[in-house]
Amino acid sequence: MQLELLFSTGNVQLDASLRGLVELLELTQPGLVHSYYLEGSFAVGQAVTGSDIDLTLLLHKRLNEAEYTRFEQIINVWCLGCPWELDFWLPNCDEIAQRPAVNWLLRSQLLYGPDYRPHVPMIGFELYQTHVVDFAVRMMAYLRGQELPLHYPLLPPDPQAEFLGYERRTVRQAGHAAEPSTKDLVGVALRIATARIALSAPVYVPDKHTCLVLYREHINDEWLELPEALDQLCRREWCYLLPTGVAQRRALRSLAEATLAFENAYLVQRQLSLLSAWRTADAAARQALEARIALVTF
Repeated sequence: MQLELLFSTGNVQLDASLRGLVELLELTQPGLVHSYYLEGSFAVGQAVTGSDIDLTLLLHKRLNEAEYTRFEQIINVWCLGCPWELDFWLPNCDEIAQRPAVNWLLRSQLLYGPDYRPHVPMIGFELYQTHVVDFAVRMMAYLRGQELPLHYPLLPPDPQAEFLGYERRTVRQAGHAAEPSTKDLVGVALRIATARIALSAPVYVPDKHTCLVLYREHINDEWLELPEALDQLCRREWCYLLPTGVAQRRALRSLAEATLAFENAYLVQRQLSLLSAWRTADAAARQALEARIALVTF
């Protein structure tokens, strides 16, 4: 009897691929996965050509190194026959309550297994704010292949590249080889937008579309057009691929330059916010703030 998924993406081929992964893991790793969740664009009906599959595979226990290697090998075998790229997360039931898993709690879709989300409370806003404010900095370091601390002002990931190195991450579309993409460019801008929202209002950002809506609602500043343009052009129109037309490539170069400026403006905003909090904090809180302040040097 064929396994039935609890959620359909509306894409028959994708549903079949997801069903195949669940069946494979249930057969080869019985009792290991508590439940399977779909996140990201496919979960909220916002996927475009070039969107990847985002899965959270909630485990009963933490895997040791050998178990993780075996699990990863099985998933890699499945990926060979899947036309979509896969990003996956393997938390266990004990640790997921300690993570700021806002997307998982608010926007994931249960594919298979018992739903664990009702057992996990929403993370407190202060911890969520700390996570998203600092994660944006860590992503900037990752794009540049650097260790923290970052040094202000930031240079581009690759100053000599046409799109300043923001196009290093590749995407693989069905039937095509991997190609450079704008995924990191879109990603870092939306991470910064999410962090700036958290610094301005006590609201959680669960997905890309909501990020744009909340940015317009709570920030609505001179940077507003940048994340909206990145979403419209890079994600929706160009499907994360690099455009081929001369005018479009000029536009993408301008977006890359603007994103670099957005990164540097955010680093200043973050530092001022942390310094302001430090002035009124007690000794214990000051120590934690000093560690965060040290993630960027000026």
